[in-house]
Amino acid sequence: VRQAIIIEALPIGEPPFIFNNRAYERIQNTTQYLSQQKYEALLFKRNNYQYNWEKIVTEATVDDLNQEQVLGTVRRGIENGRLPESSGQDISDLVIKLGLTTNEKLNNAATVLFGPNNISQHLLMLARFKGVDKTEFIDSRQEYGNAFHLLDEGILFLKRHLPIAGKIHYGDIERKDQLLFPLEALREALVNALCHRDYSTSGMSISIAIFDDRLEIWSPGTLPSGIKIDDLKIEHRSVRRNEIISSVFYRCGLVEQWGRGTQKIISLCKQAGHSSPDFFEQSGHFVVRFNNREYISKENSVALSVTARQKEILNILSSGPYALREIINKLSSQTPYDTVKDDLTTLKRLDLIEYAGKGRSAKWRLKN
Repeated sequence: VRQAIIIEALPIGEPPFIFNNRAYERIQNTTQYLSQQKYEALLFKRNNYQYNWEKIVTEATVDDLNQEQVLGTVRRGIENGRLPESSGQDISDLVIKLGLTTNEKLNNAATVLFGPNNISQHLLMLARFKGVDKTEFIDSRQEYGNAFHLLDEGILFLKRHLPIAGKIHYGDIERKDQLLFPLEALREALVNALCHRDYSTSGMSISIAIFDDRLEIWSPGTLPSGIKIDDLKIEHRSVRRNEIISSVFYRCGLVEQWGRGTQKIISLCKQAGHSSPDFFEQSGHFVVRFNNREYISKENSVALSVTARQKEILNILSSGPYALREIINKLSSQTPYDTVKDDLTTLKRLDLIEYAGKGRSAKWRLKN
């Protein structure tokens, strides 16, 4: 029996780490000098509590804010018991209570939450692709606006492009239409992206990409130091990159419990009969991927769902459209009429063939 001692050395504090007045980084199995650019970026993050992007003063004024949204947020906060009923309706006073000022001037958090639509960081990229890659668009658009506007536009886009599944629940007579993925889980993922994205990096944006087999929400910025991908599936500490923005979302009821957003998404997907979504980091982004377990591509449908006789029918139809009787006569073995008819129905359901024409001239043919 062999025994092993495992030693895990956890970092104390936030990088960059200094030795002999030089900053280093670990790349695979080597230790290298840290570049000046990386050093400054890490130093900025480490001193985030002092030099927080949210708290940087802007040139915007109270008049630039969407005052209706401010009042609506406060109203929802009062209804949820997360703001006192005595909050009032004076916008100048409310932005102070919500933490949207620094040194008596509006800060970046104020513009993210309630500001105008002409700020580069306030961009949401939306796309519905044809198939499973980015070769061809069905719909593509860019939405500028504050966080609440982008949330509304993102949900509208999802409702517009996600397929509807009709289900009849036990004990109910009426059919209930639902989105392919649970809307509440999608809203939670988009809210998390808006709350936790890295707003300090210009030229980047949150994006929603819908494919035939999956849906992805990309948010600029990786996980905070000390949080791993596997931690998102269990109870974990809450680390808020944008504390002011997250707090406002919490007060108006769009965030329920700190540190449980990803667990809620997993739970909602499982309740709807889906597998757990994938969480991963790629190209400086945090990504949530919802997988369509019912999707079968045309290429794979033949291998997964088609019998040998049905494959023979597809080969027959590859040489041209044929009527049912013609297909029966071309089969290598004698097959009953009803059996071939059932095979054709199955292939049609798999979206591989179609019935073209009318009356006696109608024939079966390969689709596309």
